[in-house]
Amino acid sequence: MANTIYLKDFIDKFNDIEDDEKRNEYVASFIKRNYVSYGEKVDSCHRIINSSYYVNGEDQTVFLHINSPAAFMLFCLEIVSQYTSIIVDYSNAVDSYDILRKSSIIDMIFSFIPKYELKEYDMVLDMVKGDVIQNEYEPHAYLRNLVDRFARVSGVTLVGIQKFLEDNIEKLKE
Repeated sequence: MANTIYLKDFIDKFNDIEDDEKRNEYVASFIKRNYVSYGEKVDSCHRIINSSYYVNGEDQTVFLHINSPAAFMLFCLEIVSQYTSIIVDYSNAVDSYDILRKSSIIDMIFSFIPKYELKEYDMVLDMVKGDVIQNEYEPHAYLRNLVDRFARVSGVTLVGIQKFLEDNIEKLKE
């Protein structure tokens, strides 16, 4: 297995190589495995969806807000991260994706991964997406979430009313 390398360093070294065959060998030297366990795929797909399908509201509430382009980009970066020893900078995910795409390295990396692996990864991602829609967006889930939100809001409101009444009842006793 190759040593780990940061994406930017990998790209810099790749760009210094002029011969296509040597570039191909260079990329191949960073492929660390050709199989990712099913459990790892599921966990990875949940991370992708959690990062691209939800946003935080002002009141700490999490809302479903699907960002498919972000999900696709994160999927590609996860493939690179899972199958190679290249360290991807997720804090600059768009830049990381763009430099991989611009140099066609992402296509080269994908070519070294068995097609059934990529297909299974994609199927797992589709299953996780489907679960989110079914569990969050379909009518029964929407109603359940609405009831849960109402219960949380009314619970907070009732606690406030209870405190107000306790404070004022003590004042009335005086």
